[in-house]
Amino acid sequence: MWGPSRGRAGSTRVLYYPVLQLAFNAILLGVSRGSRALAFLLVTIFVGRVAGTDALGAFTVALATALIALRVSELGVNTFLVRESSRAPERAPDYLMGALVIRLPSLALTFATALVVILITGVAGTTAVLIWLMTGYVALWSVASIFFASALARQKMQEETLIALPSSVVLVAASAVVLYAGGGLVELGLVFLCVGAAELVLALLLISPRVAVWSSRVDLGAARAMLSEAWPIGLATLFAFLYYRIDTLMLASITDNTEVGEYGMAYNFLYGPSLIFWALSMALFPILSAHRLRRGRALRRQYRLLVASGAAFGLFFLAFAPLAGVGLRAAYGSAPENSVLALRILLFAQPFTFVGAAAGITLIAIGAQRLNVAIGGLGVLVNVSLNALAIPRWGGPGAAGATVATEVAVAALAVTLLAQRGLVPLHLRLVASTVAQRIRPSRHSEASETDRWRSDG
Repeated sequence: MWGPSRGRAGSTRVLYYPVLQLAFNAILLGVSRGSRALAFLLVTIFVGRVAGTDALGAFTVALATALIALRVSELGVNTFLVRESSRAPERAPDYLMGALVIRLPSLALTFATALVVILITGVAGTTAVLIWLMTGYVALWSVASIFFASALARQKMQEETLIALPSSVVLVAASAVVLYAGGGLVELGLVFLCVGAAELVLALLLISPRVAVWSSRVDLGAARAMLSEAWPIGLATLFAFLYYRIDTLMLASITDNTEVGEYGMAYNFLYGPSLIFWALSMALFPILSAHRLRRGRALRRQYRLLVASGAAFGLFFLAFAPLAGVGLRAAYGSAPENSVLALRILLFAQPFTFVGAAAGITLIAIGAQRLNVAIGGLGVLVNVSLNALAIPRWGGPGAAGATVATEVAVAALAVTLLAQRGLVPLHLRLVASTVAQRIRPSRHSEASETDRWRSDG
């Protein structure tokens, strides 16, 4: 059976990664994820400039729906694959085969989620067709992402970069040609579908031979065991994504495409900052997972680095809040008042978003994914409640305010739970001792996998 790797006492495996290697990995992931973020941003700019705000609203709804559907069908398999393969590289081909066995049938969940969103929001016509096309795109990409996760676990980020960068360039160029030649949103969706198919083919040709995945046998029982360990990670990721993106769908249900389009102008600007920090987080994730098998000092050091980086990134982007109107006008040719206000409000969420993400990914690395599920569930509950109150009254800016409040609550809870486990984000002994005195670990907390590293420390 495949399950979480336990490691071996006295293992000689090297768990320390020099800063330069970490920086190199983060840069490669930044190029991969950043190129996709920039591609999405440029496509939304093309749609807004050529087709107008209503079309931008429809595209924003379709993209949000497709990405939520992607998170539903991932089931935590990608993150589990990275974590366990980084702990036990010799079992990487088996984990990769298990991930593929799970992913292929789970694609049905992708389209089922899209159908549910269409029925709930009541969208129809071109928007509904675009949702189906974009869902097809993320379904193809989700299979390719299994191979990208394998490359990440092996610290071979360049394998993903060699595929993501050219495909992003092709996506932007083809989208521009289609839109400026008079094509509509349906034709744009077909462009995305073709690019997704191309990425999958390239992943099969370039990455799968390096892992020897086809030499592993298909074991349905082992895949079920893998899924039983991975699904809490997937649920936590889904919750985190929902409380960050569900505002778009709620806007679509309560308001109209114009309101969604104006909010999308602001929201799409955050793809870049989010994916830049996510690149650093994912570069550190295999290291965090490996350090969890040894003493706690190295794990604390990496966690503090991630939190400090997140806070720095968030404050850096927050500094651009006064220039929100300038940026929107430069990109879209206009800057509606609601878009400018929403962007400024959303920028205030960035430090809390990144610190919360740092804490969340650390919880997964140490095996405390069920705590992450609770945190994400709280985030969804808070965000949906606040959006239901704020959107009817303030529209897009109200949704942005709900996002800020949610991110503050989630970050505070995640950091507190890690402090309970001896991980504090700052080198402050006074803070650490105070937290230790006031917060007592639960006897029923996730035992073995979550806390075993503490006994070693």
